[in-house]
Amino acid sequence: MRHCLVLDLRDDPEVIAQYDRYHEAVWPEVLDALRASGIIDMTIWRRDTRLVMLIETEPDFSFDQLVAGVEVHPRVTEWNALMASFQRPLPGATSAEWQPMKLAFNMQAQMKGNVEAGQALQIRRMRSTNDTPQNMFRGRAERGSGRSGSAEERSAGIFQESSVS
Repeated sequence: MRHCLVLDLRDDPEVIAQYDRYHEAVWPEVLDALRASGIIDMTIWRRDTRLVMLIETEPDFSFDQLVAGVEVHPRVTEWNALMASFQRPLPGATSAEWQPMKLAFNMQAQMKGNVEAGQALQIRRMRSTNDTPQNMFRGRAERGSGRSGSAEERSAGIFQESSVS
């Protein structure tokens, strides 16, 4: 699963420089704890004071696994306190903690939806004409260049512009 979180750093060039330096060589205990919690990959992007964290996790990942507990290594607790000293709350947030982002767009999901819609249209067309996939595409090539398929099929991505002469 993917997660996106956002946070702000304090607006101080030295604080920002320190934050960047620490993240050039994250402590091994922190990396181990992240991996043990179910995080497969993590990247943090910064623009000025704004941070955006992208996390790829195991399906059973829970953010509760990252917070303090009896099994948390003391260096992880130290790291978290150090990083908290660089951070400030986002506008409208009550604490200087990473805030989850709401997914607004996912290209793969939408494209998958188009592929699934296209496949359904293709199946309906084959059933209505007792056609086979080979005959459908052979007929397209025999028609020559230009658009093929209905507007519905073209918008679903089944057929595209062709240049067969």
